[in-house]
Amino acid sequence: MTQATTVQKSILINAPTAKVWHAITDPAMIKQLFFGTTVESEWKVGGPIVYHGEWEGNSYIDKGTILQLEPEKRFQHTYWSSVSGTTDAPENYATITYEITQEGNQSRLAITQDNVISEKTGDGWQQLLENMKKILETNS
Repeated sequence: MTQATTVQKSILINAPTAKVWHAITDPAMIKQLFFGTTVESEWKVGGPIVYHGEWEGNSYIDKGTILQLEPEKRFQHTYWSSVSGTTDAPENYATITYEITQEGNQSRLAITQDNVISEKTGDGWQQLLENMKKILETNS
């Protein structure tokens, strides 16, 4: 069995915290930044969050429960993916945390995911952050 680890990635974006927050909580921005993913949520602590779409020709559903929602600062939810190769059971859920901090005129977005089994997860987050930086800075 593979040992679960924690992945942490961050990037400095030349955009205000409000714009970065919008990018991680607005369904239209999520679809653009998260490779066509559709998100469904009422955006309330304790409520569900469901991401679904298609990746490399395969449909997927990622889901969890919102744990924290502090506008322009912190968004945290549990996470399980139908393509993880694990059963939909509490021990197979990860926690994903997005933290936004202001650094001068820029914003730092840090993403932490625990209970990570795939080594590719860190690469995926890095690719997403770089894509987000490019889009947000181009549209400033």
